[in-house]
Amino acid sequence: MPPKRARGLKAAASSKKQKTEESPAPAADQDIPIEQTGEDEQTVMLSKEVAEDDEQGQLAVLLETAIERLRGTDPATALPLLYGTIHECDRMLRAAYSDESNPTHLPADFHRIYASALLELSALIDEQDEENGEAAYVEAAIERADTGLEVEERGEGVDRGLRYVRGRGLLRKAQIMWSKAEEVPDVKALTQIVKAGMKDLDTMDLTALDKEEKQIFVALDTVREFVEITGEGREKLEWVEKKWTEILAAQPENSSAHHGYGAVQLTIVGSILEKIEDELDQDDEDEDEDDEAEENQGEDYINARNILQKAVDSFTKALELTRAKKESIGELLQLIAEAKMSYSEVTAGEKQEKLYQEAIQSLREARDEAGGVLPEKFQEILDGEEEEGEDEEE
Repeated sequence: MPPKRARGLKAAASSKKQKTEESPAPAADQDIPIEQTGEDEQTVMLSKEVAEDDEQGQLAVLLETAIERLRGTDPATALPLLYGTIHECDRMLRAAYSDESNPTHLPADFHRIYASALLELSALIDEQDEENGEAAYVEAAIERADTGLEVEERGEGVDRGLRYVRGRGLLRKAQIMWSKAEEVPDVKALTQIVKAGMKDLDTMDLTALDKEEKQIFVALDTVREFVEITGEGREKLEWVEKKWTEILAAQPENSSAHHGYGAVQLTIVGSILEKIEDELDQDDEDEDEDDEAEENQGEDYINARNILQKAVDSFTKALELTRAKKESIGELLQLIAEAKMSYSEVTAGEKQEKLYQEAIQSLREARDEAGGVLPEKFQEILDGEEEEGEDEEE
């Protein structure tokens, strides 16, 4: 029997070849009509030359066009192209298996294209639709990449492309599992999925994927978030830190990489700060200020300050680059505030007060950026500051 269509896939768009009575020839700026359910037919301009009888080539360029739109300034226009890519893949797959006794074996790159379109579309569809929602598309993308990796005759580039899609898909699957779990998730199962995703991404040179800035951020930050939530695997944080270091060496103006590097520093320093706090809880409450200043020079304090300085520097650079692109800066302002507050707690004297006040100023900017709404932990800090200021005025 022919393979069944993955759940949630609908023929909402189709790509039709333009046929002529002459022999097929390369056509520049080829038009491919995309018909959408309930809407007028749209025409998509493909800028690359594709032979009219080259279905695989047309499919590859259609996906490439969709991803260019998705990574560009108008990602909404990518949606019909992604549906069109999936529809064409589904049609080609069914045609290949129309003769069950003699099926046509599709190339590995076909499966890469299919898996890529499914994964890209997963982030754009209705998350509330459990049957046809994100999780179903992510799972379908992973399965399609698995199929492609079973094809023996595949080039090194296609192999890496399949593993890049599967690795991102596995990490997204893990994130969906822990974010939507009604009960405590199975950490052992999640660890296996995360490790598999990391292994796939290790086959790629992430420094060369300059157009995948945000997609790489999501993947690497998922690993960091997994460790932060579960407390499992310091080596995973070192892996994330190493990836960001490599990317920043090649792309020093990559705002997402600076953001990601700063975030992993905050997670790394977390265990040190917890250790310091536990030790303080055990200390005599009557300890004088001189003793406190002396303790602030201990090894844990020095390590914490060094790591937090790296976090502050990275977030500050990310803020600068993000402002220049006129993108949202609210989250970065909150992260800068968090890093500086933690820094102030392991510092003494004038620098401690300076760091704290800078953190408060960042929170105020973040509140303005967010229209007056901040996470509760930050809002409580600002409320306390404002109440203290009112008391001093009285």
